[in-house]
Amino acid sequence: MRPDLAATIITHSPVTAAALTDHPAADVIILGGRLHKRSSCACGAAAAEAASGITAELFLLVVAGIHPKAGLTAGDPDEAAIRRILVGRAADTYVVASIEKLGSHCYPGVGLPPAKAR
Repeated sequence: MRPDLAATIITHSPVTAAALTDHPAADVIILGGRLHKRSSCACGAAAAEAASGITAELFLLVVAGIHPKAGLTAGDPDEAAIRRILVGRAADTYVVASIEKLGSHCYPGVGLPPAKAR
């Protein structure tokens, strides 16, 4: 992020929050919950409840796969559940994925309506 970009970042990732520690203009809010060790993100009931109470202009959706039949996929059901909530709480969602994710799928059902993806 540009150093002069003043923004409030809400994340369920302690790794993302730590990366923004030295950003001069970022206000960082961490959603708590059970730490999913493989993805290093908060998940479970506490994270879902916290996510349900936020409103965001933009959600950057990191996906495990983008498959023509399965759609956007996550690593497991807990990851998919929290991402579905965050997609629903954001005005816009941008999908973030590397080229290797195209055509692959993991746990299906992140649940992003195609018209909302950018």
